[in-house]
Amino acid sequence: MKRSNVFKAIRTIIGFLVAFYLIRFVIVSNDVNLREVWELVDNRLLFIAFIVYGLGFFVAAVRWHFLLHYIQVFLPMAVVIRLALIGQFFNLFVPGGVGGDLIKMIYLKKDAGDRYPEALLSVLLDRVLGLSGLLLVGLLAVAMNPSIMFHSSREMQAILAVVILAGVAQLVVSIFFVAWPYLGKFGHHMGSIQERLPGKVKGVLGRVLDAMSLLRSGPMMVIKLLLMAMVGHAFATLAVWIIGLGMGGTSEVNFQEYLLATQLSNLVGAVPLTPGGLGGRDLSLSFLLKLAGAAEEARGAIPLVVTGLIVAWSAVGGLALLWEKKHLPPQDREKTEFEEPAE
Repeated sequence: MKRSNVFKAIRTIIGFLVAFYLIRFVIVSNDVNLREVWELVDNRLLFIAFIVYGLGFFVAAVRWHFLLHYIQVFLPMAVVIRLALIGQFFNLFVPGGVGGDLIKMIYLKKDAGDRYPEALLSVLLDRVLGLSGLLLVGLLAVAMNPSIMFHSSREMQAILAVVILAGVAQLVVSIFFVAWPYLGKFGHHMGSIQERLPGKVKGVLGRVLDAMSLLRSGPMMVIKLLLMAMVGHAFATLAVWIIGLGMGGTSEVNFQEYLLATQLSNLVGAVPLTPGGLGGRDLSLSFLLKLAGAAEEARGAIPLVVTGLIVAWSAVGGLALLWEKKHLPPQDREKTEFEEPAE
């Protein structure tokens, strides 16, 4: 076995151990009885929450489909949804939930053909758009309830300060992205570096830069994609809110606080610490629900149910993976197993 594969295996095992410890901490600190968690929530509302969470995944897939088409990578919607589901399955095995991005890159090599460099760029851009939408929804939650900045605990005020700083940083990055062509000095250096690269690498880089320029030239499309990212994250909030309604003990928590807690916990889940953000998301959501006034039983059980929904949708992604492998030629099946994306 290659040293890199051994390192990846050890990293994954450590990640799962950390996730297990954090989830166990949430259970123990909130005195949660695991046997009663699924009995606490109304089954009908749980099913609705499952569907609503899935709608968030679907909106994300549609957003990626629009992005692919805009940079002239024409894949059928069914293929994009299938790849998004497969990516969700592999998110459970790589810290920070980026495993799905790597798998998308591998499968795109087969589906995107000669537009593979642009397709790879779409995965990165889609990830950036998703995180930007996450921050914008968090900022929207603060804007909808500005008094929370002055009448919350010190812990919540510190968290809100981080959200505002992250939002400002994201705004600066966005301005830099749009203004890049006008920064003549930097553009000149980029051109000089590009000229020194090998022909094949220079060609790929040129196509990537062309795709970025195409996206930059369509600000309305960027706004549309950001709005879709925000809608997807809003569905996640709605699902958590529905779980809270079905479980009880959350009468003190308003929707704006659900909005903020869900986005912040998902942001923590995006940090490459545990596979799929498991554990870190649970701990942060539990803490934020506590600050918002949720009862002990609810702030312990809600994160676990949310994790259950994520795992359930990842299982749907596993079914999509089985379907994909069943319909691949034998030689392509071998290539997709633990293959690294091309540089």
